[in-house]
Amino acid sequence: MATSINSTFNISKEIVFNACLSSVATLGYTITYSNKDSGLISFETGLSLSSWAGQQLSCTIIELAEAQTQVILSGTMKQHGAQMQLYSWGEAEKIAKKVMNKIGQTLGESTKIEVSKTGDCFIATATMGNYNHPMVIELSRFRDDWILKRFWGNRFVFFYYKYGSFVAIIIEKVPVLKKVSYFLIVKPLAVVAKILLRNIKN
Repeated sequence: MATSINSTFNISKEIVFNACLSSVATLGYTITYSNKDSGLISFETGLSLSSWAGQQLSCTIIELAEAQTQVILSGTMKQHGAQMQLYSWGEAEKIAKKVMNKIGQTLGESTKIEVSKTGDCFIATATMGNYNHPMVIELSRFRDDWILKRFWGNRFVFFYYKYGSFVAIIIEKVPVLKKVSYFLIVKPLAVVAKILLRNIKN
């Protein structure tokens, strides 16, 4: 599963978002997407000794209170047609920690990092067994392009990140629960996501 780390800063969301953008750029990574309203930043790294394809990471900035903001960084190895590397050597986690520490330095705050060995779409990733599965990618897009753009979206995602990982750990360890989760949660939600995302484009 993908790595996810988080840290909370006693600063407004707008300032934290700008610090995240600045930190990613300063460290030399390529920003592929950013949206201040939804609090999302996606970026990529290049080839390294640990990763032939590089890593793709996302940064989610969630406003918990007026001057309290949570930053969640998660990532996984990039995939391409000639993918031969099967193990990422934990590079995404190292990069996420590096970026988080840089954010803390930029903000002038100490950084307390919490690590979770699940992707940011916890239940879908545990069910499908692969962060890069098309359904997981579709649900990640649904979160980014639909859920987080609703007034209740940030709060929903916050609670999901807080409690979803515990459910995912159980699902991942029990094969029969993977099937139940697929038919009752992931597949129906993926169908709904596809319809709603299609309506956004139209």
